[in-house]
Amino acid sequence: MNNINNLITDHIETWTSTIKKKSATGRGSSKKIELYGIKKLRELILELAVRGKLVPQDPTDEPASVLLERIAEEKAQLVRDKKIKKPKVLPEVCDEEKPFELPNGWEWEYFDNLSLSYSVGIDRGKKYQSEDKPFPYFKMNNISNNRGCDLSSLVCVEADDSEVEQYSLNNNDFLFNTRNSRELVGKTCIFTHESETPMLYNNNILRAKFSEHILSFMLDIWMRSPSGKTELEKIKSGTTNVWAIYQGKLGLLYCLIPPLAEQHRIVAKVDELMLLCDHLEQQTESSIDAHKTLVEVLLNTLTNSKDATELQANWMQVSDYFDTLFTTEDSIDQLKQTILQLAVMGKLV
Repeated sequence: MNNINNLITDHIETWTSTIKKKSATGRGSSKKIELYGIKKLRELILELAVRGKLVPQDPTDEPASVLLERIAEEKAQLVRDKKIKKPKVLPEVCDEEKPFELPNGWEWEYFDNLSLSYSVGIDRGKKYQSEDKPFPYFKMNNISNNRGCDLSSLVCVEADDSEVEQYSLNNNDFLFNTRNSRELVGKTCIFTHESETPMLYNNNILRAKFSEHILSFMLDIWMRSPSGKTELEKIKSGTTNVWAIYQGKLGLLYCLIPPLAEQHRIVAKVDELMLLCDHLEQQTESSIDAHKTLVEVLLNTLTNSKDATELQANWMQVSDYFDTLFTTEDSIDQLKQTILQLAVMGKLV
């Protein structure tokens, strides 16, 4: 199972050098490029995880069916204690409808049958949001595109005691974005932030709680994987600008459940490899920035040349490293602009 590590390290140049232009501006060092290779690497890691090919399987692991029985009993006890309403009885998962065949010991189950409870957050309009208000307010843009929470741009809101009690996030809460653009609706993360000040969550966020915290992380991996996103795509509804995944449809989403012990191994390995992807991303962005700066500096020496002799000498410096410098669309564009600039300055001929 070390093949995935070899797949990354043996082909590191391919993963980090494959970039493409974004269709629209967004986050990133240049705002115009996407680290496409690393994005596909993240997808590959998640897909291998949900196919049971990322970590070794142990036949002595307690099968997932036992975990599902415990979850069902815990939900039944919560109903008896009148802490949750009696859930609807859902039909058994049909073999014909299962997305794909699972490894031994794994199970398919409805999201509704896995969660002990779930609910949406509190609505606070823009006029109630301000940095001067007491409570941080978690919104859909605070779910990171890659994984985890992005708390770099939190707004704050007011709330009374009952609202704070009902809508405060807790560690290991599973968060699901129910309304957004078609591409972004269905984003997930696990809330792992600890603070003395309660953090409330928005009404476009659904919060689910599970008996086993590790199950939250496994479902996060499932819904961010290419296969999981394919299943989520089937339950989206919307118009041109606004798409939604309603609670009723989310409750009937097929979710894969590995044995509990294997879930721990999968989550640990995914965290390890995603951290490696983070480092690759940072190094690649730094390399791209350095390359862009180098190209700009060298091309500026051409336009700043005092005469034809100095221009020829500066051009020889550039031409010696031509194949290294002009490897990206941006650098080629800069070269074209420099040639045009030299022409209008009368330095080209």
